[in-house]
Amino acid sequence: MNNPNLATALSDLCDAIRGVTLGSVEDAVIAAAARELITNWNDHNPEDPIDEAAELVNWAKAQGQPA
Repeated sequence: MNNPNLATALSDLCDAIRGVTLGSVEDAVIAAAARELITNWNDHNPEDPIDEAAELVNWAKAQGQPA
């Protein structure tokens, strides 16, 4: 991730989801939640904007998916 605050938020989000979901749905829930966090980041963090498209690519790469 290019933005360290977003990276921290994603890490915390993933940890929280892993703590409350069952293994069979965990990956899908994390993927959806991470995409939502990235796409809504600028709406809720105007003082710390991100390049949404670049961060979505970074997330996909981090998950081993094609960008």
